[in-house]
Amino acid sequence: MLWEKAENTVKIIKEGAVVEIPSVQLRLFGQSLSSDLTVNIEVDAAKTTAVENVHFTISEKSLVLDPGVNLIQVPIEFDTESFTSTDPLDVVLNITTVSGNARNASGATTITIKPRLLNLKLWEGEYTFLADGWDCTTTLSALDNGEQMVMNNFWDNGLDMTATVIESNPESIKFVVAPGTKISDGWDARGVWYLDTELIGVFDLTNRSIEFIQFDYVCDNGEKGSFPWCEETCKLDPK
Repeated sequence: MLWEKAENTVKIIKEGAVVEIPSVQLRLFGQSLSSDLTVNIEVDAAKTTAVENVHFTISEKSLVLDPGVNLIQVPIEFDTESFTSTDPLDVVLNITTVSGNARNASGATTITIKPRLLNLKLWEGEYTFLADGWDCTTTLSALDNGEQMVMNNFWDNGLDMTATVIESNPESIKFVVAPGTKISDGWDARGVWYLDTELIGVFDLTNRSIEFIQFDYVCDNGEKGSFPWCEETCKLDPK
């Protein structure tokens, strides 16, 4: 008797109420049996960080595999309203005993729950990048990992910049582009411009905008400075 997968991921996104729960299954390898098979499972309390009967429930831990059947599903459910943090949580399950003409050949299976607050797909599209006295069109697109976005044409630079969305503080969700990211191909002897510090934007959930904090840059020739032209306004507004 084996777990169908050693690892599974449950995705829960508060914005838009997106829930993706994979099937957690046990598989009998080899020939089908002519009689019932009972498989007993347990939650590994020492390795499980989610709280049973709060974050998840398993309605039956003594599972019966009918004759001729090779696959059985674990009846596990998740309470999406119980997740108030975006910290990943694990549920680790073990097979304790197998009764009948089969043996336990499996270790544990780990179900990782990844709660997220923002559905980044809902933030995709065109924005107006507003700086002091000028503007341009900037686009955002979400990566499939649900945690990063690609921003094109920030600062009218025509470049793609990948940002990680950090939700550790639900009151201040951040859009962070890493130092070393190119922000301009340059136009004079200073050469290419790069971020010398993180470029940090803060999501405004009410206005669906992103407000940026002043950042530092470094050029190919070693010149450094702070972004000098956005002392009052540096933000993305939805079109």
